[in-house]
Amino acid sequence: MLNFIKDSIVQREYSKFVFSKSIDLIFKNLKIFAEKYKIPFNDLSYLKIDKILDLYFNLSNYNTIENIKSHIKENKKEFNLNKNIALPDVITSSKDLYIQHRTTSELNFISNKSINAKILIYKEGQVLKNYNGVICIENADPGFDFLFNKNIKGLITKYGGLNSHMSIRCAELNLPAVIGVGENYYNKILSHKNIMLNCNSKKIELI
Repeated sequence: MLNFIKDSIVQREYSKFVFSKSIDLIFKNLKIFAEKYKIPFNDLSYLKIDKILDLYFNLSNYNTIENIKSHIKENKKEFNLNKNIALPDVITSSKDLYIQHRTTSELNFISNKSINAKILIYKEGQVLKNYNGVICIENADPGFDFLFNKNIKGLITKYGGLNSHMSIRCAELNLPAVIGVGENYYNKILSHKNIMLNCNSKKIELI
């Protein structure tokens, strides 16, 4: 049974790797598409996948590019309006849209190490060669594994659990981490410069 569990985990992580490579190829082609038609690359995030797939199945004389740009503009406007709606981390019913109960998340400590390091916020597009500190990131998938090669001393995420990809990777590397601290505590951590993290006794001290 243990061999089966071990092999299952290995194959699961490998399938994630293959899937990530496929997604990366899609993004590379989308970037070429955006450059060709002078669409800001970040604006593609407001483009629904069905709009792209429809281009493959339906060809016409319709002004496709202008339609796509208009579609992006409408979705961006809707996104900015929806951003003003505060939602809980977990939605269990429609009532959660109106009344929210903010509770303290259960902290998931990884490894048995203790560290004292500076707090660093991961910023997309501003990746450092040497972080030499505890990285704070909202959530991370296999596409963020490169961070483990950047001399990080520890990892803190806003979302996630013990079965998440980052929990498994940190456990493999015996890297001190706290996974899924929740929005309130995550923001509290970001307001400090240094952190003392004791994963063995499950304690955090902010400095």
